[in-house]
Amino acid sequence: MSVYDSITNDYLNDLRVARDEALAWWDRLLKDSAPDGDMLAAERRVRPRWPAGAVSHPRVIAVYRYYFLMLDKLNDERHAAYEMGGPSRDEGIGWGEEDEEEWDGIVEPRFLLLDTLEAVAPELAEFMSRFVFCAIGADPDDETA
Repeated sequence: MSVYDSITNDYLNDLRVARDEALAWWDRLLKDSAPDGDMLAAERRVRPRWPAGAVSHPRVIAVYRYYFLMLDKLNDERHAAYEMGGPSRDEGIGWGEEDEEEWDGIVEPRFLLLDTLEAVAPELAEFMSRFVFCAIGADPDDETA
């Protein structure tokens, strides 16, 4: 299993928990905004503040941002290692030889965290379809990511 597979598994688990929390929050928010039971009116009242719906819950954003920054750091480390003389993405790694660790390249965070969801977790892909967020900011080491 590659390091990216391991991160993906952890991300999917954490995202499922965050999704469940966000959906419960969204349901409560709509119910609280519909004292007369009119859920369509409640949706019209709530959407201007939360246009993306449940996916805009801070917990979902936190999970996405955590894994985005983790992948960004991993990619920087891997890129630096290959710049220092490791195998490049363009060269084969010893045709006919067994590799101790297969080179799986560098995967962009957005691709791994959003674009691959449809294939691995369609229910999460549907949930995240309205997600609009760019994880730029300071990481825990106060470095801009």
